Amino acid sequence: MDYEDTDVTWPLGKSVVRGEIDNTIHKKTTGKIWLKDREEPLELELRGDCMRDIAGCRLLFTNDKPEKSDDVDLACLQTGVTGEMTASRKIKYYSESSESVRASRTGNCLYLEWFSDVNGRVLLEGPDFKVEVLESSWYMTQDDEKAQIQAVAGNMARWEDEIREYGSDEVERRRLNEFEWERNLRESDALTDRFSKVLEKYLDHPNCDNLIAREMGWTWLLETEEEKKQFGHKSVAEEMEQEAMVDFDDDFDMDPNPLTEGVDWIKGSNGRITHPLTNRSFSVAMELWSYCKKSGNLSEKADQDLRDMIFKIQTLTAKLAGALDGIAYDMDTDAGFVVACLKRALPYINGAMLCGDNVGRKEIIREEKLEYFRSKMLGIREEIIRLMSRYRKQVE
Repeated sequence: MDYEDTDVTWPLGKSVVRGEIDNTIHKKTTGKIWLKDREEPLELELRGDCMRDIAGCRLLFTNDKPEKSDDVDLACLQTGVTGEMTASRKIKYYSESSESVRASRTGNCLYLEWFSDVNGRVLLEGPDFKVEVLESSWYMTQDDEKAQIQAVAGNMARWEDEIREYGSDEVERRRLNEFEWERNLRESDALTDRFSKVLEKYLDHPNCDNLIAREMGWTWLLETEEEKKQFGHKSVAEEMEQEAMVDFDDDFDMDPNPLTEGVDWIKGSNGRITHPLTNRSFSVAMELWSYCKKSGNLSEKADQDLRDMIFKIQTLTAKLAGALDGIAYDMDTDAGFVVACLKRALPYINGAMLCGDNVGRKEIIREEKLEYFRSKMLGIREEIIRLMSRYRKQVE
């Protein structure tokens, strides 16, 4: 079958390996769809029902001959509303007859459409899926069916209005929510770890850049490297090293929003613009380190829990800076990104407080002083949670 592809719709079908749709709960449709060359499945959490033939049911489907496609760019978590979701859409398609002549046939088509909060309209269709419909937990009446048809038409109309008002490019560039940002950040961490190992493996090799590019799958770099060698340009490693030495603050001439001073930004002790919570964390980290240094608790044989507590607070400061310091400039703050980063920062403050409990049991720091640092850390933790709540409301 020839699949329809438009500039404003994500077409699925050929790349789908298997999937499942669950509409056993009224007004709620969930599911998972596995795509070729993609490790994690798409997860569907949609408002609304399927059409009458599969409403109230679980639907399983498989594709024996999945093909590689560009669908890997779809967001992992697909939230939004249902469109037309049916396993019995009548279509005309073409297939090869025994005489190797293309013959026109009419049959049922799996047709799963939804309107994603992130990607806009997504459509999975095809006549070649093996489909299994499991027993129903509730049945759609004729009145319910009419209401569902109207709801689908309304969802389509709203989506078309967005296309007309904002254009297809803007509709497709929707915000990721905190869960999708979390997955992207985890994938980024994994890629960074892999790159570090490969870099360490080939660092002293004379053909370092090409070996790294091949092992990382960066085939687009290979030709570039050959061209650079041919024309005497610097290698990727040399360029990365040079770029790392650039002081970006020298070229950063944006001014913070004066209306949000004291709330979203302050001038830190070093004169730089920073978020108040980042500054709090930095101050606690420096105060704790200075106190332990002066009291002689940071020798070579220093207690590991104490070292870990200091390290975790220092790391927390870096995490908070990455999440919050850019907000000062009103650079179109992505609330989902902020929440995801703050969520990833929480384990560090929790870990620091746990290490503090261990330090207290060992009586390494005077109890009143340790209680002082505990209260500081608890305040930071409470502020992280408050900010997460604030930015979650902007996503809703």
